[in-house]
Amino acid sequence: MQIQTVTYHITESLRNQIIQGKLKAGQRIMDTDIISRLDVSRTPIREALKILEAEGLITNKPRKGAFVAEYTLKDVWEVYTINAALYALAVDVAMDRISNGNIKKLKDIFQKMEEAVKEEIPDINKYQQFHFKFHDTLFQISMNARLRQICNGMNNQIKRFSRKSFSDSKHLLSSCQTHKEILQAIEIGDKSSAKELIYTHVMEGLENLQKILKDTGGIQEGERLPTSFLRNW
Repeated sequence: MQIQTVTYHITESLRNQIIQGKLKAGQRIMDTDIISRLDVSRTPIREALKILEAEGLITNKPRKGAFVAEYTLKDVWEVYTINAALYALAVDVAMDRISNGNIKKLKDIFQKMEEAVKEEIPDINKYQQFHFKFHDTLFQISMNARLRQICNGMNNQIKRFSRKSFSDSKHLLSSCQTHKEILQAIEIGDKSSAKELIYTHVMEGLENLQKILKDTGGIQEGERLPTSFLRNW
């Protein structure tokens, strides 16, 4: 098997374990564990760790090794506020070129999100999967490859936290309803409302997550957070 293929599988495996919380913040990632579990050499492991470090999911400490990244509340604030602005930009650009076929695709994705919420026990994994697919589809429609690349990198950091936020049933239902309203605004060509809705959706997710993390003590406090985030529309 080619090194690139092995690197991809190691990267995916570690990324999923970090996002799902199987590898905890601050936990050391041991080469020996990966070698024994996947029967691979150290070369693709090193390459995978470089990729995950670039995504902000791990940190390399000199002479100590690789560790799952730890975040302060300020770190989380930065990631969410950047994404709020970029999501709104994606909607702005996408709506200038969106087609009926694109809208149908978004509707099909939203239907999967709605199904996940309506299950007897809401399927958070399924909802999260199609939630990010919804946004990635908007990036694709915008045809802005750099915007999509930046947002997808940020999303890998957000996924670590959005699972916690979606575990709050009230927020999960609110998120689903907001995406329905975003889709309706896109369908009628109301760009201003679509941008405002998607921005507010991300910031409400941040507010909900901050409360959960403070209540559970699941994150470092860090610096005092800014009280507002300005946008230019």
